[in-house]
Amino acid sequence: MLTRRHTPGVSKTMLNNVSDLETPQRRLPGWLPDESLFSWASRFHWLSGNVQSVRTNRILFGHARSGSAHDLPGGLDHFVERSGGELGDVETILQWHTIAPVLLAFQPPEKIERAINQMRTSSPGMLKFLLGLVTAQFRANFPLKACPECMAHDYEEHQVAYWHRAHQLPGVWLCPVHGSVLLEAQRKANGVGRFEWVLPASAELGPPKSEDGHSIMFTASAALARLARSAVSLAENPLRQPLAAEAVVHSHTTSLIEAGYVTRTGKPRISLAVSSYLEHCAKLREIPEFVSLPATPLEAESHLRRLLSIPRFVRHPLHQMVMISWLYPSHEAFLQSCASAQMSPPAQPVLKGHKELKSSTVSAAVLDSYARGEISARKASTLFGIDIKTFMACAASHGMTSTRRPKKLKADLYQQLVLDLESGMDKSIAAERAGISPHTVTTVLRTVPGLQSLWHSKRQEAAKTQARQSWLNARQEAPELNNKALRLLQPAVFAWLYRNDREWLQTHAGPRQPGIPKVRVRWDQRDIELAHLVEQAALEIAQAFPHKRTTLQDLYKKLPLLRMRLGALARLPLTLQVIERVTKKLPQTSPPLFPEK
Repeated sequence: MLTRRHTPGVSKTMLNNVSDLETPQRRLPGWLPDESLFSWASRFHWLSGNVQSVRTNRILFGHARSGSAHDLPGGLDHFVERSGGELGDVETILQWHTIAPVLLAFQPPEKIERAINQMRTSSPGMLKFLLGLVTAQFRANFPLKACPECMAHDYEEHQVAYWHRAHQLPGVWLCPVHGSVLLEAQRKANGVGRFEWVLPASAELGPPKSEDGHSIMFTASAALARLARSAVSLAENPLRQPLAAEAVVHSHTTSLIEAGYVTRTGKPRISLAVSSYLEHCAKLREIPEFVSLPATPLEAESHLRRLLSIPRFVRHPLHQMVMISWLYPSHEAFLQSCASAQMSPPAQPVLKGHKELKSSTVSAAVLDSYARGEISARKASTLFGIDIKTFMACAASHGMTSTRRPKKLKADLYQQLVLDLESGMDKSIAAERAGISPHTVTTVLRTVPGLQSLWHSKRQEAAKTQARQSWLNARQEAPELNNKALRLLQPAVFAWLYRNDREWLQTHAGPRQPGIPKVRVRWDQRDIELAHLVEQAALEIAQAFPHKRTTLQDLYKKLPLLRMRLGALARLPLTLQVIERVTKKLPQTSPPLFPEK
């Protein structure tokens, strides 16, 4: 643990002025090489002598919690104003001292502008949800990481270990300088000290942990090294110059062709690349951050199709970085390919069975020409580089019937198929009756004007009738049961009615039954058990750190259950006595998260 007297080069004037930014003769610590904003604020907190992190938050960022996020901080306008611009403006800080350039690299310009504006304020809000980080399968919390060799070098050169921006980038688990495996800060990861300022020396570093709390040990690999280089290169991308979706997709598709994943006619084919991509993902899935990568051929193919589709373009940087590290010899080759596509975008190669553009992109003028018979469906689809079936579906949505040239589905069979679909028949049954594939049935549904909406309404009505009848039958067999009891007997039927026909479900509710009394909590038994667990945890902590006083924070980390029971400590007198004895301090029943100094 560092102490103030062990930090050379820090004058008394600096220590006196650093906690008060309004002092005219202030001297702020400068940026260390590749230092993150969180690291600088942690050094400031330590140098200022502030006991509470909330005080440093308010001094630097104008709010109790705004700046404490080590990935996407808030309150940057206040930070720049209080520092007098000595450390750079908002965009300079975001560009070179946060991981924002990587997280914004594949976002559209309007989202980037909105994200920057939110980080300027003291309340960034649901910024990660806005950027799609929460719903992209990967975890949205990016852990603090450090390299032991870099820490030793920093002690020697700067007399303090600090957080390097390159280590915090998503996907980086090997030090870009030394190639050693990075350690994760357990103090910020386990929820204890979530809003505190910490440096690597006091962050309790260790290997990453899985969801069940077990440490994950892994070794350096070429896949991880390529991923780290890709992240570092991506972090140098200008903040307001994102990579356009069209250029990225075209670059990926062209690289697939160059890698040999093509059909005999030279068109890209995803199914040929699945095994190679799956093998690459398997090398990364042992790390908790990449556990959601595809694990089966079906998942891998679906994942690749999303990455190679402009309408379904994946903007989470980890998805794209895994793709880049697999498909390209280097990140520079990817950037060069994207730059070439943006300067002179050629015609997009069409993937087999893949729509490159939405049908809504077809202009009204082309549809009018097609309706007048001036151009064919094939010609119209070629003009826009989309599949002919996509154009026919678009024409059908505007009430236009396409000319058919049947090979197997002759006129009489075609008419019978349309009648079957108008009645709401299941697609697989209709396909079996007509002797065709379900895919062909889907094409007929999409290309006959009004047929798809009629089919959906018939299916919805049939499903409603069936669900209602099943519920009434269950009600008739057990009239004494209420809805809650019947739900256990018919879970699927209840779920469908609750989502689609809730009003009818409420009108056909069963008799109300008196509620079953809740099982009373035996607080005396719970108190005895928790007190024993606290005493055992304190004993283990004392054995591991014999010369250190056990604190509440130590008990929280060793026994997370204790934190959950803080609100009920008034009912747990034995537990309170044990806590008082092992810590020599009686905690408050409901301790404030951010007590004032």
